[in-house]
Amino acid sequence: MPRTWRASTRTTAVHAAGAMRTGDLLADEAGLAFAHPLIRAAIYQSVPIGERGLRHAEAAHLLNKRGAAAEQVAAQILLAESLDEPWVLEQLRIAAETALGLGAPSNAVAYLRRALDTTQAPAGRADVLALLGRAEARAGMAQAAGHLRDAIALTADREARARIAIALAEQLRFAARATEAVELLTGIEPVADPKLNDRIQIELLSTVQVSHQARQLLTERIDALEDRGAPARSDRERFELVLLAFERLLSNQPAARTLELITQARLGLESAHDQVIRPPQGRSRSWL
Repeated sequence: MPRTWRASTRTTAVHAAGAMRTGDLLADEAGLAFAHPLIRAAIYQSVPIGERGLRHAEAAHLLNKRGAAAEQVAAQILLAESLDEPWVLEQLRIAAETALGLGAPSNAVAYLRRALDTTQAPAGRADVLALLGRAEARAGMAQAAGHLRDAIALTADREARARIAIALAEQLRFAARATEAVELLTGIEPVADPKLNDRIQIELLSTVQVSHQARQLLTERIDALEDRGAPARSDRERFELVLLAFERLLSNQPAARTLELITQARLGLESAHDQVIRPPQGRSRSWL
């Protein structure tokens, strides 16, 4: 019986589409497309608002079941009502990440704001808030800082908190709120990953270059920077050498010594680059 009903439904749909083409409502081409945007808008507006939401929900269910692209599913979710199933959040996140990868942060923001409405668990909200804050920052939206702060407050993992804090500090620095960035980063607890710790320190020290007030807050750290007399061995050491050269330039110290610091930073960078791209000595070049 269900198979017979499905066949009858398909036949009815084909006849209906044919009648609509005859009446110039649908375009005379393969697939289903309205002959003109005005026709589409008129028919869409004739459907009651409540029913539209239900139809969009049905479309989202159907597209998800058929494995359609996440952005197609998400487009229906944005217009749907009463959708709070687990797959909804997953499709919105995938669509947002795709949009960010394609350079469309505003689209990602729309998906993630809807995703925020579908999840109440603290861990899930923290992840969505962090991604939303980053997307809003890329789109130049003022809400970015607030959402990143909320994400930090809901995040229990120390390393995850540190990564979100770095993103927030960068946003504050570009928004002429460098002193807030200093207060934020100095309150972050050290993490097990040394490279992540270095990133925290680099972002912290970078505030000095854009704010005199931040420079005053970090006077002791700046004064503690040392000239090791050797090429830098890490990104943090390279940044510290450049910052030290910048400080000496501002204090009118000899240009030769300032250039020497820059050279040390550059040599360290070249050394790190060589370690990555040069093949092992005395071995076959088959790795190419």
